[in-house]
Amino acid sequence: MSAQRCFKTFRPFLHGITVRPWLDGLSAAKLFQVGHEESQSPTHSSTTGQVIGLTQNITIRAPRNEEKRLFYEVFQSGLPGVDRMAFDGFSKWWDENVNRGTLSQLWRIAEARNRIVGVVVNTVSPVLKCGMICELAVLPKWRSKGIGTRLLQESERTLIGRDSTLTHFILSAKTWNLEALKFYERFGYSVRSLILHLQGSKSQLSSSPDTVVAKATSQHIVELCTLTPSAFWSARNQEGWSREVQAPSSYVVLAPRTLKVLGYFRAAKEEELEASTSVGFAFQAGHGPRILDAATGHIETEQMDLWIQDSHQDIIEYLYDRQFIRVDAEYLLKKAVPGASGAE
Repeated sequence: MSAQRCFKTFRPFLHGITVRPWLDGLSAAKLFQVGHEESQSPTHSSTTGQVIGLTQNITIRAPRNEEKRLFYEVFQSGLPGVDRMAFDGFSKWWDENVNRGTLSQLWRIAEARNRIVGVVVNTVSPVLKCGMICELAVLPKWRSKGIGTRLLQESERTLIGRDSTLTHFILSAKTWNLEALKFYERFGYSVRSLILHLQGSKSQLSSSPDTVVAKATSQHIVELCTLTPSAFWSARNQEGWSREVQAPSSYVVLAPRTLKVLGYFRAAKEEELEASTSVGFAFQAGHGPRILDAATGHIETEQMDLWIQDSHQDIIEYLYDRQFIRVDAEYLLKKAVPGASGAE
């Protein structure tokens, strides 16, 4: 998944990371993207021997607090396969995970010759019972040497070690990155759905919907837990919502007479998106478009960015009818944890 999702636009929705405004603690970015560094397999035995020898000298370990800048530099080397993130945003994401203890528990680096050559960011979603591999990147000169494979396998072991009740591992890959798809499929991951990154003008939406917008508070948590998220990485439990409602830009959308919670949104202007606002949202069935209409009054920029899973066809149709365009798309890939109860 993309880190941005995990931390930015998602920053608000995942529990344990911090990449899109929707990922709570995950918030990095869109949730997760692994590059294609391992997609080219050696074909000659001599080369294979060299690779095996090299990977045996690779150390996989947790990052240290003082390695924030070095981790970030390797993380950004994965572009365009991973999401771009400004250092300030990454630093906040890092510090949040340090405070929660998840940096040492779930993030990993690959070290060779006393140098960080690969990194991976992981998180756990208690709601989905999934271990999420949010970002994986290897320095260009160190790719095709088995390092991505080591990081992926270590991520799976680490996630199960953190929560033995997990039923699946999940990650995402850009639709154009066929090599990354092949890489993941070789390890048992399969495409389950599509997540669209749509962009458009807020003026194309209704600015005066028949709803009431109010600041989200702890009093709304029980109802918030019944909402459907716009994308899988936004699934939350009560603990996650308890943190989410503390954000200054988190709002509930209420029915005008009953004040029943119809949905939720969080709007955050992202440096990486320049003159655009990322909007994460969740909704009661049939009310998705109304939630987006309600959000327009709380968006500072004219342009808005949304990430929506393909199962929400009514919302996607609504936005396409209003001249929104697709600027990117990612496949959601999933893999059952061997022997897990409840796994497909």
